[in-house]
Amino acid sequence: MNLLVTGSGFLALRLVDFFSRSSGVNVRLATRDIHAFERVEIDHRCEIVEIDWEDIDSVKAACLSIDCVIHTAGPNAEYCRENPMESIQQRMTMVDTLIRAMILTGTTKIVMLSTVHVYGNPLKGIINERSGTFNSHPYAMSHLAAERILEWCAKDKKVKCLILRLANCFGYPISSKTMDWSLLVPDIVQQAATTQKILLRGSGKDQRDFVTVSSLCGYLDLYIKGKISLGNEEENGYFEIVNFASGKTRMTIEIAEKVTKKVASRLGKPVNIKVNSKCATSLLDSLQFDNKKINRDYPLLSSDFENELEKLIDFCLDNA
Repeated sequence: MNLLVTGSGFLALRLVDFFSRSSGVNVRLATRDIHAFERVEIDHRCEIVEIDWEDIDSVKAACLSIDCVIHTAGPNAEYCRENPMESIQQRMTMVDTLIRAMILTGTTKIVMLSTVHVYGNPLKGIINERSGTFNSHPYAMSHLAAERILEWCAKDKKVKCLILRLANCFGYPISSKTMDWSLLVPDIVQQAATTQKILLRGSGKDQRDFVTVSSLCGYLDLYIKGKISLGNEEENGYFEIVNFASGKTRMTIEIAEKVTKKVASRLGKPVNIKVNSKCATSLLDSLQFDNKKINRDYPLLSSDFENELEKLIDFCLDNA
């Protein structure tokens, strides 16, 4: 099995690290900035190639001899907010060029990592894959635009397209240089490890669904090795959207309290939590993801929550 992972961020490197150790998988990483990885430790079994998303020949070269692509590349939320039209066009161009290159090189499977935030802001109520997508933030809109391209391409039945809409996916990084420390769980853990204080940006009562990168790696390992099949009968198994969510929601104050106990016990001193006093303190609308689809194939989705959190805490304390 020859696997191509696109991107250069936190998730891309965790995937590369996992699959370079997975039996029977040869990994290639395609990135626009190959020199950035001179300072990052990546398993020697991973091939790294430079890619130009506006050059079809460059993307074709990255796809040569590849069986499956995991596409993580694309602008982050901050870039999308500051450059809304450009970010939407950029993500669409990447997916369009990638699909054309895959068809030309005979690559038959793609997994695109999307986000549950396409459903709305804030997320509320019971959400499944058929729920409406109402978020007008350019980060969500750019993902939706890319999803539509894949859905259309799947109709030709040349490429099997799986879209994973990730909930709050957290985990330890391979390198601090690639971690987005603005994300909720890494931000909380880093604050606790470095300052022994946690300042929440909200009231603490906002609800999130948390999944781990280790679970994501385990699920993708089954999928690329053919142990999980696409189940969308309408497209005859060529297209499916799956919410990668645990189905269990936690308030952010719960996560903060869990982190404070773990960090305090290791440091031997207390860690304090402060919520944003400007935010409403009343309990917000409930949230629950109907995750029947993901449980159909991967029922152990939330089983490694504590282990992943411990490893993230270890990383932050070691690098504080």
